[in-house]
Amino acid sequence: MDCDVCIIGGGPSGLAAAWQAGKTGLSVIIVDENQMLGGQLKQQRQPIQNLPDIFTNQQLTGFELAHELIHLIEPYDIKPLTGFSFIGVEADGTIGVNNGRETRKIRAKCIIVATGAAEEPILFPGWTLPGSFSIGAMQILINREKIVPGRTAVMIGSSSRTCQVASEMQQAGIIIAGVIEEKAKFDCSPSDLQHLKKLNIPLFAGVSKIRAEGEEEVENIHFKAGDGKEQSINTELVCIDGGLSPVVESNFILGYQLQFNSDLGNWIPSYDSCFHTSAPNVFVAGNAAGITSHGAILITGLIAGLSAAEALGKYSNKETVSKQRKKWWNELKTVEMAYDSTVYQARIQHVKQFEQLKIKQMS
Repeated sequence: MDCDVCIIGGGPSGLAAAWQAGKTGLSVIIVDENQMLGGQLKQQRQPIQNLPDIFTNQQLTGFELAHELIHLIEPYDIKPLTGFSFIGVEADGTIGVNNGRETRKIRAKCIIVATGAAEEPILFPGWTLPGSFSIGAMQILINREKIVPGRTAVMIGSSSRTCQVASEMQQAGIIIAGVIEEKAKFDCSPSDLQHLKKLNIPLFAGVSKIRAEGEEEVENIHFKAGDGKEQSINTELVCIDGGLSPVVESNFILGYQLQFNSDLGNWIPSYDSCFHTSAPNVFVAGNAAGITSHGAILITGLIAGLSAAEALGKYSNKETVSKQRKKWWNELKTVEMAYDSTVYQARIQHVKQFEQLKIKQMS
């Protein structure tokens, strides 16, 4: 199989990159281990805020956004290869993908890594009892599978995702008996925190000694509250939000440089303002380039797709490309500053460090 661009990951950033590259006339193959494109968007039924300008005036849920992105790529030479995992690269650069039954080879001129992020656990006594879920797994159950696994739940963690999933669970009929956070302050935005308070959900920050108890499944959550008092909440479910980490295992195959940045989710590829990594013709996009918001995920995909097309000579006017990239970086700033200013500032510093290193190596 031959193509101009191979995109590893068919979530929002991969689809945005495919659309941007495909509409320049490039042939694109999207490799995704899932059977459907869209990534985690398929589990999200809440309206997504701060989408890029291409979705101006549209109030889209994650599910609707996934369908919109899939619709956008349909007119172009973009082939989804679902159910396949990226497994290796041969000496001549040929990519190997496998679905458990067969291995296929893809010869691509450019690669865009859009592998997304993985959930991190929070470990405590009883965390493996039946009734304990990651918040991502809970989204799949209630939104995609339409299964309500219990009547009451306690959320552990306090990111914006926790707030979103707690709201979705309440809409599904699950009573949120509490949100507990080990840190002294909640991670979510003030508006998200206010939303939880409006839902009359008990909130506990600065907790310690969390443990889940039950004979054969979760029945109670015990913890030491911030004021030092022991607390116990009866619950059938525990939803754990340990945060997200970029999925960068492809580094071991593609050989791009990694750099640690706690504000962007730990280890991420080094990349420049084109989202070009240290490996030749390998770009990165989405949460694989740093944990961020839905809108920013899409914009990084657009920039990576633009940069791949530029690298393959699809733009004769460099000034036009430069203006478009600058426009999207300005939009990325607006979106990420609204989401978390620390993330945008960390990204800018990350890019500057890599670009300075490249200049130093060239001199």
